[in-house]
Amino acid sequence: VVWAIQLERMGGLEDLCAAILSQEVEQDLSPYESVRLDLDLNLRDQGLKGGGPRGEDYPFAVRIRYTDAEGRSRQYLSGYYCGTGAGMKTTPDNGEAVRFPHYRWEPVSLDLLALQPRPVLLNGVDLMASGQDYRSWVANVSLMASLTDE
Repeated sequence: VVWAIQLERMGGLEDLCAAILSQEVEQDLSPYESVRLDLDLNLRDQGLKGGGPRGEDYPFAVRIRYTDAEGRSRQYLSGYYCGTGAGMKTTPDNGEAVRFPHYRWEPVSLDLLALQPRPVLLNGVDLMASGQDYRSWVANVSLMASLTDE
């Protein structure tokens, strides 16, 4: 049995709304050689195309909240969308976005230590959906870290 979470909003017409599942982590990443966030994703419906007019409203996105080596708080957004449209951005200002298959379960894997600037403290992870209408399913979420060989 696999448990999945559905993030859904239908009938939004013109206003925007977000659903956010948030996990505070507050973990020092310096001893780790690898830190990966893995999940399975199924995008079903998307009202706004791409990431919407602001490039921030995706039917599913992962937001990584972290602190860099200079002590600055950062956010990285990885958005997933099914289609694009005129006047809609497909890339957020603070991350990247991927056109994703529609109606199919696919794995997603993010290498947190590849973010620039590199994280030294992982503050939290947010799984989100936003826009006018959206329906996304997410399952098998895991955050795995491997220690360095010293």
